[in-house]
Amino acid sequence: MRPLVFIFSLLFLSSCTNRKEEVLEPESCDTVNVAFSSGPVSTIISTKCAVTGCHVTGTQASGNFTLYSETKAAVDNGTFAQRVFVIMDMPQVGSLTECELSQLKAWVNAGAPN
Repeated sequence: MRPLVFIFSLLFLSSCTNRKEEVLEPESCDTVNVAFSSGPVSTIISTKCAVTGCHVTGTQASGNFTLYSETKAAVDNGTFAQRVFVIMDMPQVGSLTECELSQLKAWVNAGAPN
């Protein structure tokens, strides 16, 4: 019995190592280049908002967010900010990351440029 305990003890102790984990740098979050057509905003809108059953043609959702003009209208009348930043019930297809929220806020605060 003792040799078995000794062997298991050696296996247990040898499995422990003193490795240092690699520290990963946080991803950069561009909140400067946030135009609808050329920045991250269009990607966020197309993957989180303008999806089947939501802000696309033929749905009950207010605004077709595949179109800049309708997305901008939602920003201008305040419903975009209200639903995304205040009530936080949009998007319905998952949550936004902190970076995505920052980018959308920067875009809205800049006047929602195309």
